[in-house]
Amino acid sequence: FFKLKKISNSEILFSRIKKADILFWGTPGYINILNEKKYKLINPNKANVIKVWGENYHFLILLKCLLKLKFSFIDYTNEFIKVAEPKIIISFLDNYKSFYLLKKSENQKKILIQNASRTNDENTFKLNQSYKKHRVDYLFCHNFEIKKKYEELLGSKVFCTGSFLSNNVSKIKSKKKYDILYISTFRKVDKNNLTRNGKITLYDYLNAEKKLVKNIFKFSKKYKKKLSILCTNKINLKSDEKDFFKKILGKKRNWEFINRRPGDYKSAYKIVDKANIVTGIDSTLLYESFGRGNKTIFFDVRPFNKSLKVTRHFAWPKKFPGSGPFWISINKFNNIENILKKNINIKNSKWKN
Repeated sequence: FFKLKKISNSEILFSRIKKADILFWGTPGYINILNEKKYKLINPNKANVIKVWGENYHFLILLKCLLKLKFSFIDYTNEFIKVAEPKIIISFLDNYKSFYLLKKSENQKKILIQNASRTNDENTFKLNQSYKKHRVDYLFCHNFEIKKKYEELLGSKVFCTGSFLSNNVSKIKSKKKYDILYISTFRKVDKNNLTRNGKITLYDYLNAEKKLVKNIFKFSKKYKKKLSILCTNKINLKSDEKDFFKKILGKKRNWEFINRRPGDYKSAYKIVDKANIVTGIDSTLLYESFGRGNKTIFFDVRPFNKSLKVTRHFAWPKKFPGSGPFWISINKFNNIENILKKNINIKNSKWKN
């Protein structure tokens, strides 16, 4: 019933499915990168696309699934692959396990591009023999430590390329515009929404972020710096997110919101490049900011239990001490003050070393 309801709210396509060498599985907004001239071997306009968020469905494929009494989205995709006969199936959605299970022939290749940093707090890297049976052939990932995890999980040929998105935005030297930039990881959650690892709730995560932002704001006022909050790119969260920070920081005195431009993935990178120092907990953009050479501090202050301490921490899966030159796991003002002072005042040459 749920699946029928989802389909009824989607666009149904009756057009003929073309044969195309390339099939894109999922279409995040930044897929338009591939329209740039440097990717001349890939033409998204000539490729087939499967929408994974219920935007549309092909009537022909739905009918084939119905006649075979197959009702999963994996079944839908497999039937589409049979009709479209792609040579290459590409996705940016490495956090969608469904892609690992899609069937392909010996002549077809599956390619996956990591789009965000990963942890293992939801058993993302739990081994499943089916992943290797329908193997992803090539995977492009962020770093050498995560490369090992993906090789073990998928048996794929994995290339360490850094962030595909960040690498597509050149860093241009410009005047610094923001004193202290905080990258929000706000999510709207139910107070009783448990994580998969014990009794820690996502509401507990928000409380830790609330305490951290208060401490950073206290620092900014003490040292006459302006705090800028970079909001999430999720449009449906913006209103709740702004209310969340307004309750913490009060009236806009010595702090501001920065909005990302909808549909413009490049804007976030241009913003972090203009900050004197970038702060946050564990967002992908925080790691990308560090990779771009910006002064970046990681506050690894999420609440932990025994399981989360192993599966979700700064630089996971690489293990570092709880505190270091530009990261800290203590959510107390004195410690936060010390690490901020140290890195704000450090010379750029020393920071790069």
